[in-house]
Amino acid sequence: MAAAAAAGLSLATSELSRLARLGSGSASRSIPGGFAELLAGDDAHSVAVRLAGPDELDFRTLAVGVARAPKKVPSSQGMRITTATSPFFAARLAYLVPALERMRAAIRAKDALGVAQLAEADTLNMHATMLTSDPPLVYWSAATLDVIHEVLSLRETGVDAYFSIDAGENVFVNCRARDVPAASERLRKVRGVSTLVVSAPGGPARLVGDPLF
Repeated sequence: MAAAAAAGLSLATSELSRLARLGSGSASRSIPGGFAELLAGDDAHSVAVRLAGPDELDFRTLAVGVARAPKKVPSSQGMRITTATSPFFAARLAYLVPALERMRAAIRAKDALGVAQLAEADTLNMHATMLTSDPPLVYWSAATLDVIHEVLSLRETGVDAYFSIDAGENVFVNCRARDVPAASERLRKVRGVSTLVVSAPGGPARLVGDPLF
C-alpha cells in the first residue's frame, strides 16, 4: 500500500492484496483486515476477501514467544519439502476442503470459540505433514510443548483457550476477551516463555502520516 501510494497509484483492495501476496499469504490477507480468506486461483484471482470485520467476533490472540534463534528451515523451503515428500500431504488437501467450509461457517455465525477450535485442529493436521516429511521438519521445541500442555490444562479449569502454531516454535493462543487475564497469567509462568503479547483482530491496511521507523 505504501509503495503504491508513493508511485501515485490508486489501486483497489483486491489489486493491493494480489501484490501483497507476492510477499506472503499473511500479507495478502492483512490488506482487507478482519477475518479474511485468501482465495485459491491463478495470479489474477488469488486475492484476499473479508469474511467478517475485526470487531464482529469476540476474539483475542496471545502471541507466546519461545524461540531463541531463527528456525533452521525457512517456511517457503519447508513447504516445498512437505508438499513433495510427506505421505500425508494428499490427505491434508482432502481435509482442507470441508475444513475451510467449517471455518467460513464459524465466522459467519460469529462463533469465536469455533474458529479457535478449528485453528487448533488445523495446526495439528499441518504439523503432521511436516513431521512426516523427508527430512522431517520438527519445528516445535520443548517450550512449545510446555505451552501446548498449559493450554490443555487451562481448558480443564474452564478457560476456553486453544493453540495454533505456524511453521515455527512460537505459539498463538486464541480465546475470548474475558479469558485473556487468566490465560496470560498462567502462560507467562511456563518455562521457556520469553514474551507474551495480547492482540485483537486488526482493521484494513492503511497509510499513516508519521514514519513507523
